[in-house]
Amino acid sequence: HEKTLEWKITAKTKNVVTLKFVNLDIGTGSRLLIWDRENWYLYSPVLEITASQDVDDIYISKEKSVRLMLISGNTGFPKGLYIKYWEGCNVNHMQEMGTVSSPGYRMGRYPNNVDCLYTISRPASYSDRAMAIKFNVFILKETSDFLKVYNDTSGTSPASPLHTGNGFTGSDNLNDMMYRSTEGVFYLHFTSNFVLSDRGFEVEFSLDCPDLTLSPQTQLTSDAMYQTSFGSVVTLSCDTGYSFVQEEYNQLNEKAITCLKGGKWNVDRIPNCMMTNCPIPPSVSNGFIVTSSGVKCGANVTYACNDGFSVDGSEVIVCQANGMWSNPPTCNADRCPTLTPLTHGRISPLEGDGTEFSTVIQ
Repeated sequence: HEKTLEWKITAKTKNVVTLKFVNLDIGTGSRLLIWDRENWYLYSPVLEITASQDVDDIYISKEKSVRLMLISGNTGFPKGLYIKYWEGCNVNHMQEMGTVSSPGYRMGRYPNNVDCLYTISRPASYSDRAMAIKFNVFILKETSDFLKVYNDTSGTSPASPLHTGNGFTGSDNLNDMMYRSTEGVFYLHFTSNFVLSDRGFEVEFSLDCPDLTLSPQTQLTSDAMYQTSFGSVVTLSCDTGYSFVQEEYNQLNEKAITCLKGGKWNVDRIPNCMMTNCPIPPSVSNGFIVTSSGVKCGANVTYACNDGFSVDGSEVIVCQANGMWSNPPTCNADRCPTLTPLTHGRISPLEGDGTEFSTVIQ
């Protein structure tokens, strides 16, 4: 039978509540409903979470209270749920990727008189990777609400402000703006005034992708500000006489790859260039190879014909940049002039067509 469990969480001294979803193993058919209003029964829930749904691990309310209702399916709860909560909006993120947003972002407006500190840092196992943040939405009340952003911190004290003055505010266009921290740490400090409010902000963050280790003959082009940050696209191509080592790229002149959120490239193997090699030189009927300088790009092979045969085409072929030999020659049989007809006699070919090499005439 269906079961219903309810909780109400209220902040004592702060204006908002933060929820951290640690485990949501609620089972097929179950639902977790969340209201972010005092008169919750008059409104639809701001969140409705099912077992198969991916949700951000943090929710920051707009009001002082949130109400949670867990409704089971017919199979009950396999494990249940584990949610941490605290008053205020100070949040630490130490993970490969995620999203942070202003309090009440899902409600369409942030609350008044909040002071929030977001710490974004890379996991300890990725100490060689940078982190990047990207603003998807930034709409604050001008000159009254501010977001301060710091990167490349030392210890626990913000060291490098990316903002000026009191912080970024409504007059700053940060939509689609990206910032990068080589130290893998960002601090975002958000404050709102006592009266006015607006939509708020949403920021994605991610580890950088690994640096590309390329041969000197592999050329990289990109319009991205940071070539290894998430969303960046780089195009790889080879110098003349070189081609991609990996067989899946052999027939391509260039290959574009993308850094995905979470710090992984979208290909299993990074394209890299090496000197182009041609296959074994082709054989020529009634001919043979005189000299060869190898099978690398630019190498050449010289042919000659057997006795009684003459070369048609160039005697020398070259290994081309595309890994193919230029067209080989052919060896055609030499021909004798046609015999003058005999008076009171006849000419009879015993072998051949009468003029080609090795023809026998009677």
